[in-house]
Amino acid sequence: MAGKVYLVGAGPGDPGLITVKGMEVIRNADVVVYDRLVDPVLLSEVGAGCKLIHVGKVPGGEGRSQKEINDILVDLALKGKRVVRLKGGDPFVFGRGGEEAERLVEAGIEFEIVPGISSAIAVPAYAGIPLTHRRHASSFICLTGHEDPIKTVPSIRWNEFTDRAQTLVILMGVANLSHIVQNLLDAGVDAGTPAAIIEDGTTHRQRTVNAPLCELVEQAANARIRPPAVIVIGDVVPLGERLSWFVPSPLAGKTVLVTRPKAQADTFSRLLTGAGAVPEVVPVIAVEGLDDTRAIEEEVLRIDHYDWVLFTSVNGVRTFLDRMDACGVSPQTLSRSSVGAIGPVTAKELESRGVTVSVVPEVFTSNGLLAVLRERSLEGKKVLIPRAAGANPALPDGLSRMGAEVRDLPVYRTVECDFDGERLIAQLESGGLHTITFLSPSAVKTFFKGIGSQGTELLAGGAATIACIGPVTAAAVRELGIESDVVATTSTMEGLVAALESHLRDTTSEDGGERVP
Repeated sequence: MAGKVYLVGAGPGDPGLITVKGMEVIRNADVVVYDRLVDPVLLSEVGAGCKLIHVGKVPGGEGRSQKEINDILVDLALKGKRVVRLKGGDPFVFGRGGEEAERLVEAGIEFEIVPGISSAIAVPAYAGIPLTHRRHASSFICLTGHEDPIKTVPSIRWNEFTDRAQTLVILMGVANLSHIVQNLLDAGVDAGTPAAIIEDGTTHRQRTVNAPLCELVEQAANARIRPPAVIVIGDVVPLGERLSWFVPSPLAGKTVLVTRPKAQADTFSRLLTGAGAVPEVVPVIAVEGLDDTRAIEEEVLRIDHYDWVLFTSVNGVRTFLDRMDACGVSPQTLSRSSVGAIGPVTAKELESRGVTVSVVPEVFTSNGLLAVLRERSLEGKKVLIPRAAGANPALPDGLSRMGAEVRDLPVYRTVECDFDGERLIAQLESGGLHTITFLSPSAVKTFFKGIGSQGTELLAGGAATIACIGPVTAAAVRELGIESDVVATTSTMEGLVAALESHLRDTTSEDGGERVP
């Protein structure tokens, strides 16, 4: 039985602009056939076992022909696959979606169109340029700046675009910019007509160059504008200077080292990518279960013995609750006790397993949890803490001083991973790493051990920004004689990204550097 093909518009660049339906079919696809400009965040949403096929073309380089792409879609569908053809913008706006749909009809393949937000509309909007405005433009027209090369006679009639009250939007026009501008000037368009070219619109790499039409080519060349870019010409363009609202992240283009365990790096990497950064994942530690789980099982079977159960990480939640399942004890049994979580991510993991959380501190650290529990009467209370082997003793010690009977229960361990320290040192020396992130003290210790004295000296000298998820992790860096540049006040991955962005904005401002409007 033949499968089905979905021609899906991925939107203009920002992965958050894809439609709800577009995301739904991506998550349920057997195969995703995607173009060069599709954001990796969208590709990370595919299900287990989904095959990814890249068919994009680099400007000036080779790529799959349209016929080859059409044949791939038909071949996969005939094999019974649920295929998503993921295209930038909208599939029917200069996306050749019509050609692909025609080929599917010829082959008798069922298909569906999932429209996307076209860059023709979204990119000017992100630059603060309304395509229509009652005082300036009552219509707009969208053109391709790259007509089919097999055409012997161009179909664009440039003399129809001399009215400044009609906004002109041109896609895929960077390579032919001088030709486009000259054609407009020759057709009689006023040389002083306001114009803009917007590179990488809706992403954190967005840049805008404004100039009179006659100067646009020179100004774009000076700014080294590269594809993808959208050209806007007309009297609405100057509004962008007053209505500009989108501030690209200072992380745009910065390489950020992610030292998290491999299985946990994806979420953090997606957050960094969403902020415009280029994450480089180098796991320095891994999480492993314990070989001997008898002690864990003993506590699971007498879980009703405890008044409080405290969790300090998602790893602790997963390991302990999985062991409860293995012992035939419902995790929801924990709700008979009072349950505390060190932060909202840990609490969310508990709640996803049906466990009611009683306490989450405002400061997501052991001291923060102790401060909240100090307000409760713990004298004589029995407390269980399922967490990593060899963890910092501050939490159980503090509870004991409150008069609690504490069982500090190791349920997993962190182990060192081998990584190429010499390669990282070379990147630090060349300036190839902008930021190194740490989300735990164990990652700090293993990383600095791996880069040795040479790498430590480079970082002490400011070779890269050091960013820590919270004060406990920053203290581990300080023990090595180095001060962290960034310490998140909210100890979450989102908080760390926000703190890093804030630091970079402040640094850029203090240095007197230009900030992208």
